[in-house]
Amino acid sequence: MAAGDEARPFSGCSPAVSDGGDGPVKLSQRRRRLLKGTLAAPMILTLYSGAALARTSNIVTTAASRDQALNGGTTAVCVNGTSTGGTCSSSTTLGDQCDAGTGPGNYTTMSVTNNGWDIDQINNQCGKLLDESVAITASSAMSLF
Repeated sequence: MAAGDEARPFSGCSPAVSDGGDGPVKLSQRRRRLLKGTLAAPMILTLYSGAALARTSNIVTTAASRDQALNGGTTAVCVNGTSTGGTCSSSTTLGDQCDAGTGPGNYTTMSVTNNGWDIDQINNQCGKLLDESVAITASSAMSLF
């Protein structure tokens, strides 16, 4: 043995070690703390993003005006959710949210070249393309594509 080393008798328990000022902590307690810390990281990583959910949602907002339907362009998106299990129809209050349903046949795009059309005329044309259809806002149409 080197000078200053003392023989420690084995007592059958884990040796006590210092834990940075908290006093002596047994080795088994240090292991538990380590395991608790390693379980927290995977739980944090499994949080889901609300933005990802919004991109896959079928909830859309009906257009309350020509500007909302076209967003400065000339293309409107017409939705008929009732044929595919949704709640969007020509009786949906303009500006309200509705469920566009699921399935490939629940929406179509329509070119609006007549500058005099208001939202009611756009919705009438949507109804000719898809029964009971209504135009939706350009921003909520992105979730369908």
